[in-house]
Amino acid sequence: MLPLYNPYQRFCLFERILSSWHHMGAMRRSYRYQRKKLFPLREAVILHLEPFSSYVNPYDMPEATCQEAISTLLSASRGNLSRVMNELKREGLLDDRRAHVPIGKLRRKTYILTEVGMKEARSLRMRARDKRIQLKDEAGKIFEVRLGDIPMGLRDGSSLLDIALSVHKGVFDKQAYIEQIKRESGFICLDDHKPTIRYFFGREEEQEQIMEWFESDMEKILEIKGVAGIGKTSLAVTVFNELKDRSNTIWLNLNEQSTLISVLEEIAAFLSLLGRKKLDTYLKSHPEMRSEDPLEPHGKMGTEDALKSLEEKRSEDILYIFGNECKDLEALFVVDGCEKTQNNLAQFLRFAIGKLCDCDRTKMILVGRTIPKLYDGQKFKRQGLLRRIVLRKLNYEDAKEILQLRGVEGWRQREAYKRTGGLPLFLDLMDPAHEFKTTDIERFLEEEVLSQLSPSEMRLMRVISIFGRPVHSDAFFQWRGVKHSTVRSLVEKSLLLEAAPMYYQTHDVLRDFIGKELKGRTRKTYHKKAAEFFLDQGDVESTVQGLSHLTDAGDVKRVVSVLREEGRHIIAKGHSRDLYQILLRLDIERKFPNESELAFLKGECENIRGSWDEAIIEYNRCLSLNDKEDNHTGISISLRRIAEIQSWRGNYEASLKSLLDSAKISEEISNLEGLAECYCGIASLLTTKGDLQRAQVYVDKCLETAEISGNMTEVAKAHRILGVFKERSGKKKESLRIKRKAVKYAKESGDLILLSNCYNNLGVSYYDMEKNEEALENYDKALEVARRTGDARSTAYTLANMASAYIEKPDLVKAEQCLDEAAEIFQELKENRMVASNYLQYGFIHNMRGEWDKAQGYFKKSINLIKKSGKSADLSEYYMTIGQLTLDKDRRKGLAYLRKASAITDEIGDIKLRESLRSRVQSALSEATQSK
Repeated sequence: MLPLYNPYQRFCLFERILSSWHHMGAMRRSYRYQRKKLFPLREAVILHLEPFSSYVNPYDMPEATCQEAISTLLSASRGNLSRVMNELKREGLLDDRRAHVPIGKLRRKTYILTEVGMKEARSLRMRARDKRIQLKDEAGKIFEVRLGDIPMGLRDGSSLLDIALSVHKGVFDKQAYIEQIKRESGFICLDDHKPTIRYFFGREEEQEQIMEWFESDMEKILEIKGVAGIGKTSLAVTVFNELKDRSNTIWLNLNEQSTLISVLEEIAAFLSLLGRKKLDTYLKSHPEMRSEDPLEPHGKMGTEDALKSLEEKRSEDILYIFGNECKDLEALFVVDGCEKTQNNLAQFLRFAIGKLCDCDRTKMILVGRTIPKLYDGQKFKRQGLLRRIVLRKLNYEDAKEILQLRGVEGWRQREAYKRTGGLPLFLDLMDPAHEFKTTDIERFLEEEVLSQLSPSEMRLMRVISIFGRPVHSDAFFQWRGVKHSTVRSLVEKSLLLEAAPMYYQTHDVLRDFIGKELKGRTRKTYHKKAAEFFLDQGDVESTVQGLSHLTDAGDVKRVVSVLREEGRHIIAKGHSRDLYQILLRLDIERKFPNESELAFLKGECENIRGSWDEAIIEYNRCLSLNDKEDNHTGISISLRRIAEIQSWRGNYEASLKSLLDSAKISEEISNLEGLAECYCGIASLLTTKGDLQRAQVYVDKCLETAEISGNMTEVAKAHRILGVFKERSGKKKESLRIKRKAVKYAKESGDLILLSNCYNNLGVSYYDMEKNEEALENYDKALEVARRTGDARSTAYTLANMASAYIEKPDLVKAEQCLDEAAEIFQELKENRMVASNYLQYGFIHNMRGEWDKAQGYFKKSINLIKKSGKSADLSEYYMTIGQLTLDKDRRKGLAYLRKASAITDEIGDIKLRESLRSRVQSALSEATQSK
């Protein structure tokens, strides 16, 4: 029985209940608002349906286009979703239809965007990718990124909407997202380049054979062969989709643009997702390998020379690392387009197959018109390692299902089957409204396929033929008459294949055939339009693609114009390797406007790659050209770059002269940014030499000039050199504070190469303060950025510093690995000062292992090299350090080293540094004498 309440109590109870309702309602509204902050439900529905625009076949619609599935995927109530979808239908953005879906026999209501809806989706997506959100990386660090940049980093086919729905309170947790995908699927699947097939009929016998092969403990390699258009890829995709829930899987799609490096990067990304990161680390630490791939015909180096260079320098390392990474690996590799395998890529696959055959749970499917000789087929067959499937024409019953789907009925089915020879591609491409007259493939394509297309459809087929890889549908709409309905129509006719949501390609046979017809001015016009699309996107990656198309179009003037405006920005954003390839293709045309800027950009790319001799040649050419053009700004920056390399190689006097000349020119033309950079270079050089008194003057000038200029890059550089100067002056805490500021300013500037250097310097400060974990954390950040930009010198410096930190831990294995990579780069750069430092560290490692003879050998090498640098302070430091280590092994030799260190201090120019070092050396000598 309910208790009795007086009127006042009932009023208070009512107020409490009402308050509770209001509170819960506010919470719900707050939650909905959080979800809406990124994408309101209306926008989420449009973005969700956009990838399904190509599904126009009422017999086959994905479950994800049903209202129940949309409600679940978007975590929206059925009532709200119904209201939003009705609004979209009234606005003409959405259409519904009855269609078959995979989960039932009855037709269900499905939804698809209209032409107007697709335009709205495109506009939404373009705006959405520029949204700024917080990304929490694997290390737990949070930083701001563009929403559109995240899917590219995940490489698992995630869409913008997938990412947006996983954002919580404005933060996307990358590691949690990857773990969630792993939990849901149980296996890793990397299928970025796997084409989408709309339907698949027949081949039951072949599918059974493949399943038997997969479950076999003995068989490792499966060949799927057949003529063009027989359905090899469709069969492989169907089987792949079934097996990706039973094994880790990767789909490798080879085409004319595939190189050893591009394939290795795909495999490295796949292995990284499985926690095997050595191959990925190796590739990132050797960015110069990209330029050693076979070059375009316009390149300076021929294919054979490039391959020979690559094989000699890197192949052994790659094969060794890959072999180790494959141990105990459980995975299925599918390689499509094997007939395009050539040269070093074939050599790698040959080795990979040999290694995979030694693994118990790893298999490979090879798909192609022909399979190159990657192994001894007869031997593999005898050993039970190989199974071959050669596809023939479809039988009549299976072909009938395709023909019924295509709208061919009655007696015409038998006639169509006879004319097409049961070839799935022909069955797919045929126009049911026309009779067949030929079975010759080229005549068939011309007379039975392309002649039946509308002008807009034919135009789109010509457009797709200029792209060597899948391209987003947004690129198509630059051409008059091409609409979303055109794309849908060609997908329905199987002339366009969806490689990924909204990314399309065409069959190789069609692309080659149409490409041959597209010649001369017409082809150049198409490339120009493609370039305009990419250049309009505004991001650096698209700009690089646009430049590539402009180069194909032969529009040298426009290429030069874009490079003049964007070249330095492209380099600063870490795309020097792509830019380098474009510049190589322009080398055949030596006379064009702004040649001095191109020479400078080429020099910058060579500099970052670590090819300093070639960089100096280009900078000197730039000097000469700027002198003729009376371009003082160009002369000044070329002098600064030459001075930089001279300093790194220990030519300090020549470097100082170049910097002073550059500073004089910058001052005359009132170029504050250039003047600040000159002062920064001089301060850095004097600090390195140990002349801290003179360095102080230029550090102050650098900071003052940079702040007046307002250029954030120069401000970051000024704080970086100020931090280094304070560190050398013994003010460690002040140095740490300033270096943190330098990192902050470098981030704001967007200069990734500078950011890498700032992280590295910050790590040095933490190391000097004996905060090893913080040091390694910053070194990791520096290394990641340096490898991303391809900056060889920054990569080597960071690795050398990491080696020091690992020696302190001590983790001698990791220390030696870092030193091995760093030493190789420094030797190629001919930076003897750092090679000497590496020798010293190798000596430390061997000493800690009790290998004194080896340690002594490295110590002698380091002393000999540092003598050549002419740096008294460094030589004194080396003698003192080695002397202290030698005392326990050979007391007399140790004291001799310490006395040499003491004598050399008299040659140090800077008074403070001389007295500081002399005090430390005398203290070491005194301790050694007393311990006797």
